[in-house]
Amino acid sequence: MPCRVLICDDSNDDVSLLLHSLGTVGFATDSTRARDGVEALESLTTGREFDLVILDHRLPRKSGLDVVETLQSQGRFPACPVVVLTSRMGREQEKLTAMGVQAVLEKPFSLEGYLRVGEFLAGLCR
Repeated sequence: MPCRVLICDDSNDDVSLLLHSLGTVGFATDSTRARDGVEALESLTTGREFDLVILDHRLPRKSGLDVVETLQSQGRFPACPVVVLTSRMGREQEKLTAMGVQAVLEKPFSLEGYLRVGEFLAGLCR
């Protein structure tokens, strides 16, 4: 059965590379996409269940941190693993993990890096 994944990212290229890497490591997904933080919150509060949430840190309208803080304040933080991808590691990493985020990963700059991320994510959903 495919893993139900919510991918929250505004970059078409990053989403394509992520889905390609998951497929390459043999990980079947039923993916839903949110293009900004507001769409991410809508997807996470409509009652649909996910097995994994992949959240870009720097989203339009609401950042990944804003999404996590909103979910926490509403008592709606998902039971599934939440992973934040970021292009720049910063001070928020400790705050995100303290709020229940499974991992904060730096976005890779190569296909090989995306394959490593794909393997890590596949391990969370098995």
